[in-house]
Amino acid sequence: MSTNSLKELVDAIKTRGKTLAADTGASAATSRDLVYLSTAAERLFGADAMLSMINEASKPAEVVTVSSTTTAYTLTDEQVSRTVVKFLIGVAMTSTEVEVTAPTKGVAFVIDNSLPVPIKVRTLGQTSNMPTIAANSVGWVFCDGTFYDHVIDTAAVAAAATTALTTDGDMLIRASGANARLPIGSNSEYLVVDNGAPKWKRTGFRPHTRVASMANHYVGRNPDDTWNKGGEYTEADGTKNATPTTISTVATHRLGNYIEDTTTFPFAANKGTWDIDQEPMNADQGAAVVTEDGGFMIWGAATSGRTGSINARNRTPFRPSLHNSLTGGIPLADVTNFKIKQVVLMYDTSYVVTTEGDVYASGFNTQSQLGDGGTSARAFFRKIAFPSGAGPVRYIQTTQHEADNSTSAAFALMEDGDVYSWGDNGYGHLGHGDNTNRLTPTKMIAFDQNVRMISGGGRTMGALTIDHKIFMWGENNEGQVGNGSTTDVYTPTEISIGGSCAKLKLSGQGGSCHCHAIRADGKLYGWGGNGYGQIGDNSTTDRTTPTLISTLGQSTGFEVIDIWGMGGEFGFNYALTDNGNVYSWGHNTVGNLGVGDNVNKLVPTLNNNITWPSQCIGVGKSTSASYLYQRTAIMSHANLADRIARQNGIVLTCGYAGEPLGRPHSGNQNVPQPIGIAPPMQGKLQWLTVSGYHTGATNSNFCMALDEEGIMHMWGLGSAYSSGRVYNGSDTTPWQPMIL
Repeated sequence: MSTNSLKELVDAIKTRGKTLAADTGASAATSRDLVYLSTAAERLFGADAMLSMINEASKPAEVVTVSSTTTAYTLTDEQVSRTVVKFLIGVAMTSTEVEVTAPTKGVAFVIDNSLPVPIKVRTLGQTSNMPTIAANSVGWVFCDGTFYDHVIDTAAVAAAATTALTTDGDMLIRASGANARLPIGSNSEYLVVDNGAPKWKRTGFRPHTRVASMANHYVGRNPDDTWNKGGEYTEADGTKNATPTTISTVATHRLGNYIEDTTTFPFAANKGTWDIDQEPMNADQGAAVVTEDGGFMIWGAATSGRTGSINARNRTPFRPSLHNSLTGGIPLADVTNFKIKQVVLMYDTSYVVTTEGDVYASGFNTQSQLGDGGTSARAFFRKIAFPSGAGPVRYIQTTQHEADNSTSAAFALMEDGDVYSWGDNGYGHLGHGDNTNRLTPTKMIAFDQNVRMISGGGRTMGALTIDHKIFMWGENNEGQVGNGSTTDVYTPTEISIGGSCAKLKLSGQGGSCHCHAIRADGKLYGWGGNGYGQIGDNSTTDRTTPTLISTLGQSTGFEVIDIWGMGGEFGFNYALTDNGNVYSWGHNTVGNLGVGDNVNKLVPTLNNNITWPSQCIGVGKSTSASYLYQRTAIMSHANLADRIARQNGIVLTCGYAGEPLGRPHSGNQNVPQPIGIAPPMQGKLQWLTVSGYHTGATNSNFCMALDEEGIMHMWGLGSAYSSGRVYNGSDTTPWQPMIL
């Protein structure tokens, strides 16, 4: 039966009933009629109820048209009963919002806000927490008899789903009180709960058995395991600033800076280049790593207490304790949930930096490298006291990545861009205007919250400021400061290359140092020691000012985007250009340039044996021409995308014969060849570093590579447990130390 037929029947019954009730006499209602009326009334009650429901369901949305100046509107019981209330405007709106007062009763309805301003809904007595329906959106509200609220904030859900989810595999999660995007994890990762929140993590090993980074690493990691690009400021919970932050007053997860400013650096930006990434360890028969659970492990010779073993025992990998005083560890009142973000090793002195910006040190201390005010070695990690107001430390840098203890010093780049230094200062390399040692961290007054990178080469130091200027100071016997003289410089001095500097690289050992800088336009400049052609200007004459390397950066595609210097006193270099070409030059008597011969190169020479390297690092530095154990290890990738992502890498080696080449060979090797890696991680390496130093026939050089699963591979010479295993000998075949 149609709705119209039902209405007609009901109306007929009503009409007949009224007639019977009104008639008198012969026409009056009989008993039978009364029974009919009683039954009809019962049916009418149900029919009227049904018709009322049908009428309500068939009513159109309640349409409310407001004026341009309307700021308030009151809805009636009848209006909210329509289920949908649509607000319209006929002319331009001048008010900034409309406050709607609705009945105080149990009700739920939808507001279709077609106004260009938001609508707030309230009861007469409601003054806070009013649900808001944004302009040109729809909201579903309800009243519990007291106040109005969202049934579901449909606008917020829709916005989160459309703005946070950008890539296939993204998930929408709740984090820090807001909707957030959880990007898809990497291969071999599983979705787990970590500290009460969902997170993609690798399984198969416990988190503390996986390595996050190796010592002397300068690329930070965020809590979500992504690289921290330095310019971004990241909170402890992983949230990031929307815009890059140059300085900070609180601790962050950043270390070095990824070059991504395409306006200033159109060639080097977003090509996988960092202003500093991985430096050699140069530890005395040992190494260290940061683990994925935020701890660190160290091993090898305990010389001068460098490992933090209080009993000065040579050790396989272990976790040393930290101490806040000379007689105790960290008091309960000072215990916080910090983690380790960096380990830095000099020859016999070790430093760790925490995520709270504190620094702990252990080991050699003759020139107060420990920063504790004394000169006695210490065999445990103790917290370094910085002056009041210094703020948190961003990272630690040192003078001697390629030499022994004799003139070592330490530098702390602070989160706010200041620099503090301490230790040996015989050549003015602490930068305080004199050559007096500093026993505790002392602020370099030449800088005022404006440093973004600091690096060392021998006893010469260099820094880049936030406006991309170069400053140099320290030993200058070969002109390595670049100021036109050979007199040591005690105060940071600006050095010009005629434009902004994308990357500054120093390589030095003892009194020898050479430097290179990439200019914004892709041109390369060099200065300092040049006895083997390491500057690359087709001479062996030391250069006291930045000198253009005329064979690179002169035409499209040949702009330099990355540079690596190494070799100490017998210096050599590798460079990468925008078209993917690799060039090497400098000292080469054992084939360490990898160009197929053993002849020194005075100009950059094309190397066709390497593709898209992300690292080139020297293995074995010597102060004696009689014992040239120079080798080169290269992290190579198939394409630019893999270089940028630091993935799918293989390690190539060349140079002096021996276990650090990591592959079968006979004699010195002047063509780079890949080392062997245990399956299934061949072709899956990310980072590379080296350790060891020698002055004579005895050397302790070895290499370490980190794969994409966080497993470390080592090969080379071993003694005093420097191999990270109980077996103390050397090995050409890469092994995997037990990280527990």
